[in-house]
Amino acid sequence: MAARGADGAEGARSAQVTAGTTGLPATCWTSSNYDHVHAGRATTSGGYVYAKGSNQNMGLNNTFVIRTLKESPTGYYVLTDARCP
Repeated sequence: MAARGADGAEGARSAQVTAGTTGLPATCWTSSNYDHVHAGRATTSGGYVYAKGSNQNMGLNNTFVIRTLKESPTGYYVLTDARCP
């Protein structure tokens, strides 16, 4: 496919482009909120825990609340209920 000018004439074609992914699966951790904070995957404020990057509220900062965080891209964490690879 090529672009066409106002006169309908086909323009020059660009070189072929190939793209791909790294194929690396997302990294997931299931742990207590307390452990997520100490591992650097989450922060705490006012007794609550927030996932780094997405800032999702994960609940109270204690060892009884267990959450799964998925990291994708690096340093950006989201809460997930899905089974992680």
